[in-house]
Amino acid sequence: MSRKYRAWRMDDVRQRLVMIDDQQSYAEALGLALSMTTDLELAARAPDGPTGIDLVLAIAPDAILCDYRLPAGDTGTAVLTELRARGCEAPAIVLTGFLAPQVQRETNEIANAMAMSKDSPISDIERSLAKSLG
Repeated sequence: MSRKYRAWRMDDVRQRLVMIDDQQSYAEALGLALSMTTDLELAARAPDGPTGIDLVLAIAPDAILCDYRLPAGDTGTAVLTELRARGCEAPAIVLTGFLAPQVQRETNEIANAMAMSKDSPISDIERSLAKSLG
């Protein structure tokens, strides 16, 4: 049985992502799926907003995936607003189990951010990331 492997080269650059999501099984599955692409890598994952903010500021990822509903009443839009205030301009996707108009409005007020349903196919999330990363 013959297998084809893509050879790694020095000029290969993968876009680094930070994911902020307290739903461990979803975050692990999405992170694994995105890391299997040739151009994305999950650099770190945080289970809550404060940890996510610290990771994003320390790692300076190329993009951020953030759950809307986080522990302690925190929201993904509040986390992104704080990150923007601290100078982080990385594109971001706010993921939510229910894409309510309120989530859309809040996300639209944040520069370089968009909202998507967690029910979206992974390929759609990947395409949205690729588009936001240029």
